[in-house]
Amino acid sequence: MRRRWFDRWLKGVPNGVEPEPPVRIFVMGGGSGRRNADGRLDHGGRWRSAADWPLPETQWAKLYLHSDRSLGAEPQSSDAVPVDYLSDPKSPVPTIGGAISSGEPVMRAGAYDQREGPGVFGAREPYRPLAERSNVLVFCTPPLLRDIEVTGPVTVRLWIASDAPDTDFTQS
Repeated sequence: MRRRWFDRWLKGVPNGVEPEPPVRIFVMGGGSGRRNADGRLDHGGRWRSAADWPLPETQWAKLYLHSDRSLGAEPQSSDAVPVDYLSDPKSPVPTIGGAISSGEPVMRAGAYDQREGPGVFGAREPYRPLAERSNVLVFCTPPLLRDIEVTGPVTVRLWIASDAPDTDFTQS
């Protein structure tokens, strides 16, 4: 797929790409959620095509982080207590999968269960889910009543205070 696109638009090779929909995305979901033989999550998934981006059926939604670590449709009150954590550079949070485009064999791209283990670079015993670490904050919605597809641009606005010379934030 990528080669055909590059051949057509960078090399000028006529290969029939023009009539294809300009948007093609892979939507994960519908899998068992279990690890496969390679240790990756069986996320299911399917390819979708569309004529426009963002997708025409997009329904925009705002979600707000709350100090009880919930994620909700309403903003939290202005007198809410801030959420904090202690970062320890001597014990960095391992990266497990994701949108890493290089790093093999130390870091592998893709969907993985977010649990530390002996094969995870930087992980130490006791191995546990990353969400249980004291230097990780997780915000969750209540259980969903139905399957939902989240596709498109995600924008996060954080108001941060740090007493460190450098601080990193990631989303997953």
